[in-house]
Amino acid sequence: HVFPGRFSYFRRVEMLSIRSMTTVEARAGVRALSSLLPDLSGEQILSQKTRIGTYKYQPALPRLPIPRLEQTCSRYLASVQPLVSPEQFEKTQKITENFLMGVGNDLNKALIAHDSANRHSSYISEMWFDMYLRDRRTVVFNHNPFMRWWNDPQNPGQIERATSLIMSSLRFYQTLKQEKLDPEVFHTKPEKSKGVLYETLTNMLPAKLAYVLAYSRGAYPLDMSQYPNLFGTTRVPHPVKDEIRHFADSNHIVVLWRGQFYHVNVRNEDGSNKSAAEVHSRLKGIMLSQPANVHTEEEFPVGLLTSLDRTTWAGLREDLIANKMNEESLHLIDSALFVVCLDDVPSAFSLTPEGMKGNAQDAKLFLHSDGINRWWDKSFSLIVSANGAAGVNFEHSWGDGVAVLRYMTEVFDDALARGAIAQGTDAIPADPLAFHLSDKVKRAIKDANQQFQKKAGSLGLEFVKFGAFGKDFLKSSKISPDGTLQMAIQLGHWKLKGKLVSTYESASTAAFKHGRTETIRSCTNEAVAFVQAMANKRTDREELLRAAVHKHFELSKNAAMGQGHDRHLFALKYISERQSSTLPDFYADPSYSTMSTSIISTSTLVGSAICSGGFGPVVPEGYGVGYGMVDDGCVLNVTNYNNEAGDFAAAIVESLHDIYGVLKR
Repeated sequence: HVFPGRFSYFRRVEMLSIRSMTTVEARAGVRALSSLLPDLSGEQILSQKTRIGTYKYQPALPRLPIPRLEQTCSRYLASVQPLVSPEQFEKTQKITENFLMGVGNDLNKALIAHDSANRHSSYISEMWFDMYLRDRRTVVFNHNPFMRWWNDPQNPGQIERATSLIMSSLRFYQTLKQEKLDPEVFHTKPEKSKGVLYETLTNMLPAKLAYVLAYSRGAYPLDMSQYPNLFGTTRVPHPVKDEIRHFADSNHIVVLWRGQFYHVNVRNEDGSNKSAAEVHSRLKGIMLSQPANVHTEEEFPVGLLTSLDRTTWAGLREDLIANKMNEESLHLIDSALFVVCLDDVPSAFSLTPEGMKGNAQDAKLFLHSDGINRWWDKSFSLIVSANGAAGVNFEHSWGDGVAVLRYMTEVFDDALARGAIAQGTDAIPADPLAFHLSDKVKRAIKDANQQFQKKAGSLGLEFVKFGAFGKDFLKSSKISPDGTLQMAIQLGHWKLKGKLVSTYESASTAAFKHGRTETIRSCTNEAVAFVQAMANKRTDREELLRAAVHKHFELSKNAAMGQGHDRHLFALKYISERQSSTLPDFYADPSYSTMSTSIISTSTLVGSAICSGGFGPVVPEGYGVGYGMVDDGCVLNVTNYNNEAGDFAAAIVESLHDIYGVLKR
């Protein structure tokens, strides 16, 4: 997730260059001399250098501001104007003015009162959770994104890679549990906001003074309230609204292999981690219970039930837990620290001296696969392919990408630093969790499988590696990399469809207590002017490109500071729905629906440990664009249900070349 404006990017989201994509292998090669180093496998936590407690700044974080309603309405009109006809816009102006002077003002007062009564949180937090948990659609395709780690040549095999990542995940968990994980802080002047003296002084101060000190040194602490939900957390379906259930003292994980579930204790009774050799032996025992070359996968894979719509799944779960054995098995899955999915399908992704190679099938493996070897309700699933490629697919209601990205970065760095894992000598036999399935549930699993394969088959996904230019060139051209890529997306859609549409880009509001996200609406009047200039080959194309990118920069900065308009209007609508069965005319206006229907949904999903990421479209006719701009290029995963993912990806690439030509003139 981009943290725009003066914050640029989160501290741990520094992009790798495509030219140096083999750096991971080089680092790994040095560390492969692990036999010459002390055995680190017994260490229980990550190697953290700070002396500041994990949640030191949390009580002192500023609260998410509620924008002035006048500003929200003005920003809304600016985002709507490029999307509707002049006649419709004129109507919308009048409707918005009436909303501002009338019912909107009353709703805003109610929102301010609600915010004042909940000073422990943010005005959007409860509503945002509620929105996610009331959504009755399947979480697959619609909500759960994926992020893919770089390969680890020190642990190339499936069991070795899985063991390595499990052990590093346990160290992350222990470090977080003991509150020794470095606080999430964006440092603009690290020479002033790091070091023994600064950290010692910070620890001595009360939280509010520590926050003031950090701020005065150019350091911006970020919200960490979502971090505990990384582990031991699951989404439980209910008929109307789901529940996020957290288990604070779990000592086990659940491993999926060929559709079967296996309970694996990974922590001792005293809270210490099991050895890597024991975990390795247990994984080996699981895979030997159903060898990969013997096709005996579970005839009725229970995990497919989590791919159903939430109301249907809630009813079926009630049927399951009516049986005591099923209830116990589900409890073990729900309470697991996390789920590990060992797939018997290899990844097509690779790192070579020429750079990065991959394809759509690789991304599909982590985004949805065939659904048989998954449990979509867990906070995150650690997925390892048959040839050791690994990534994470995470359920989105409990939190946003910030915590997941931090987890993935720390785990990757720790795994590389420790080198090849200690392997167990013998396999420890394993038995799968038992389920008694009624005929009704069996039929539901078969139906779920048919629905899933149909949905997965209809989702197009195109993977693109673009290498003509990247952040280095754009920075030297004094233009924002993220804004430039967003303008390429706008131009690409115009090339494909001959029009511009509502576009969503996620910005984090983690600078505030219990902040979630705000929307950057990339389709602006300035973007329209730029696209028209490109279409007509006008001589002022560069000037208009820079104006459009600058406008995007302003919107990004406002969004990160809680000064967008989407969340404010969402909150007012939420309050209205609970006050009356009839929504104000403002929300019935076609312009509001046009803006809120994000035909293009985008997010940055690449980091120092992450090579690729993606998600499905948020509307049936839309596109999902997971991207990352790196030093020498960018990576794109484009999704669409109408066989247009490849065409849209090609149009974006063509637009990037066009922009390169404009900037090189």
